[in-house]
Amino acid sequence: MKNYPNTSSQFFDHPVAEPFDPRSLPILLVDDEEVALELFKDNFGDDFTVFTAGSGSAALEVLQENPIALILCDQRMPGMLGTEFFAEVRKLYPNVIRILVTAFADLKALVSAINAGQIYQYVEKPWDEDELKIILRRGLEHFHLRDERESLQKEKVETLEKLARNNRLAAVGTLAAGIAHEIRNPLSAILTFHQMLDEKLEDARADAATLSDDFWTTFAKIPLREVERIRRLVQELLDFSRDSVSRYELKPLCLKKTIEHVVRLVDTDARRQGVHVKTNLPDEAYFVFADSDKIKQVLINLIINSILACSAGGVVEVSVPFWELNGEHGFEIVVADNGCGMPAETLEKVFDPFFTTREVGVGTGLGLTICHYIMTHHGGEILITSETGKGTQVKLRFPSLNKSQAAQNGLVSTELLPPQPIEATPQP
Repeated sequence: MKNYPNTSSQFFDHPVAEPFDPRSLPILLVDDEEVALELFKDNFGDDFTVFTAGSGSAALEVLQENPIALILCDQRMPGMLGTEFFAEVRKLYPNVIRILVTAFADLKALVSAINAGQIYQYVEKPWDEDELKIILRRGLEHFHLRDERESLQKEKVETLEKLARNNRLAAVGTLAAGIAHEIRNPLSAILTFHQMLDEKLEDARADAATLSDDFWTTFAKIPLREVERIRRLVQELLDFSRDSVSRYELKPLCLKKTIEHVVRLVDTDARRQGVHVKTNLPDEAYFVFADSDKIKQVLINLIINSILACSAGGVVEVSVPFWELNGEHGFEIVVADNGCGMPAETLEKVFDPFFTTREVGVGTGLGLTICHYIMTHHGGEILITSETGKGTQVKLRFPSLNKSQAAQNGLVSTELLPPQPIEATPQP
């Protein structure tokens, strides 16, 4: 008897994960000789649950009605050869263990069945009863292990889906809490003002001089400011929701032109803060596959953040280095500043919705959340490093255009990869 080595043999030398009763997994013997079927039942019936069939067609009927785990089939049968039967079984019941019983004269058919992946193992006639019991047990162990593995995989997928649902619920909870907090505070200010309004109007009717006090000159402006704050929050939430469902128009985007355009847009904000925004860009027109408006939105957000993090005289630098890691490569846009920086505990929360380090009413805490979403949607990533007192560096990492995308968009290969890496030079 010969056992053909196969990828399943790795299970032979290892115990099953959990003990199992071989009788719980039925075996089907297919043979056209009635005597062979009866002898098999007599010799193996005490150790295994045995079904028999005298032909391939009869065996298919047994398979329809019973959860067979292993089939032992003779090669030479009238009407349907063993290899033909196993080819059909493989289509209908791919997980069933298939063992072919054959003689040396059937070597060609055996090789064909092995190469086609139709059988798990073969047994040569005449078989040895003790050896065949070992082979059958091993085959059932293989079936049992694979069934357990698939069950565990199914449980894993179900667990991951449950975690995903819980995460979505948690995200909704965080979003709701953030909205409630952001809206409750300005509403409280508006309510306080209106609670005081009747009393102040009575005072004004009694003494017109009170119209010049702080209530009218300062506090009367609070409701307008707080309503504007709510309006801005609602607008950012709408923008975020539209972004999450909108289709991105991914086209070749020239990094140099995009950055130069954004820097011009934020120049007024930079000069107002006394901050210098400079660029370190390659002369070549390098491209990434991206949505122009979305990337501009991200860049404006990041550069404005850097400007606000700097004191007068601070510097923000925007550069375009080339990255290469583990055989993959692409471009980065790096926004670096020499501002106040962030401690590690703040850095861990920067992408959380509604998290902000700015004073109340200045920021909603959605900016970096939206930036992270946009970069992820582009197949890229956003990486932030920062240290208190030493500034912050943000990298927008893009996958590179492949040759097919380049050809479709009329770009030449020299526009895709620089002749040598360009080093980023962030300000200390």
